[in-house]
Amino acid sequence: MTSVASFPPANASALPQAYDQLSRCLAILPALERHGAVFHESELALYAMLFAGKPGAEVDLFLQATLGELAPGDDTRKAGLATSLLSYLDHGRHARATATALGIHINTLKQRLDAVTTLTADWREPTRQLEIHMALRVWSLRTP
Repeated sequence: MTSVASFPPANASALPQAYDQLSRCLAILPALERHGAVFHESELALYAMLFAGKPGAEVDLFLQATLGELAPGDDTRKAGLATSLLSYLDHGRHARATATALGIHINTLKQRLDAVTTLTADWREPTRQLEIHMALRVWSLRTP
């Protein structure tokens, strides 16, 4: 059983909104295909708006369309690149903080980002970066 945790609403008038939000979060869980996982509502809220009630195939299409050649699938090399890029984006594009978080040398991170550029040349463009960041977050929610 997969679960969603949340903070209690501040007051009774916030209960309907909290219920709606948690319902959407619960509705995305089948598409994530993560059985036995526990998520915080804040991890799912944005993606629940996009994918609640959709089948896992819709998420697969989104990931493939957005990530293209970077989509990891079962490729461990691409999964490593995706993990590195997600960490880089999560750390505000700060290479040293990312390398530290990943436990790798900064030159290794730069090589990985160069490899990402080879697969997805436009990933540094602001709009594409946002799309890719969102897709990588959805991918990470699906990955145990």
